[in-house]
Amino acid sequence: MSKELLAIKYAMNMEKRGKKFYEDAAASVKSKSAEKIFKWLSEMENEHLKILEAQYNALSKGETPPEIPQRKEDMPDLYEERKKQEGVKLGDEDILSDMSVLRMAFLIEQDFANFYKNAAKKAEDPKERKVLESLALWEEGHRDLLREEYDALLKESWFERDFQPF
Repeated sequence: MSKELLAIKYAMNMEKRGKKFYEDAAASVKSKSAEKIFKWLSEMENEHLKILEAQYNALSKGETPPEIPQRKEDMPDLYEERKKQEGVKLGDEDILSDMSVLRMAFLIEQDFANFYKNAAKKAEDPKERKVLESLALWEEGHRDLLREEYDALLKESWFERDFQPF
């Protein structure tokens, strides 16, 4: 098995673990807003897993894998998309107790993005490199979504408590 296929296989395992983490997080948080975010991210990780499986199967057979977006501009605005789909407004509930889970999820997505970037740099096959680069962009989108949610909720909690650090 090539190094690139091993990287994709490892990525598939990461996506399974990410999906499980988000399912568990959705079940453990108190905020409906955070619960919806984690359920949505679990679904996204499952989609990533399907894409990786298709890529793995095609590449292992020497076939051309299905095309996936290669530029950030071609990907949906995850934050806006999530707000439209879920109808979640910031501040729906006080989720200060859930902020540590949001932060942990942010770090997981950052780790995923870094893994895919590093694997892409080492990939020898251009098709496999494209897949890994695309996945890095997707994980960066998830990371950015979580960071925006975390930052907005943190600032909102400051204003509710008349705390302004600037």
